[in-house]
Amino acid sequence: MDKRIFSGLTGNGATRGASIVCASFVLLSGCGTTTVSPVIANKPGVVTGANKDGYAIVKSITFSRQAADVTRVLVCMQSEVDGLTGTPVQIDGAAKANGKAYATLQYSNYVAFALTVRGSEYRFDRLTNAGLNGPSYELMGSTWGTPENAYAALEDIANRVSGCASHGRS
Repeated sequence: MDKRIFSGLTGNGATRGASIVCASFVLLSGCGTTTVSPVIANKPGVVTGANKDGYAIVKSITFSRQAADVTRVLVCMQSEVDGLTGTPVQIDGAAKANGKAYATLQYSNYVAFALTVRGSEYRFDRLTNAGLNGPSYELMGSTWGTPENAYAALEDIANRVSGCASHGRS
């Protein structure tokens, strides 16, 4: 560290000044895009990783909800998920759908996803930060990318579909 920065400080003043600069550097570097957001890292069911460039991404989010009949889940996906990009299907006993959910993110206001419901497991993967008509990017996992907003939007979908399926409404 360049001592000229603290040349006017002596004794404890120099030590405090150096400590402040070092602490500031550590805090700022923790916000980098290669560091997973502590908020998202502490959420249950979240799997993070790194993309090909080494940046933190959210690979999948899984919620545990009350199990329901797969045919009910398919009906409820259609009625409870506004941003479906096709008709939900049943494959190997699981309900599957693709869609977009509103979530304020760094590059857009939507998170795109593939949803698989098998028993009590609601798994969202192939997560991307997607615009309405523009390019999409892997969902950033750093604090800067605000992945907790995507988490909240996907949790809301899991809650609505599960609530609908377990209560027989559509």
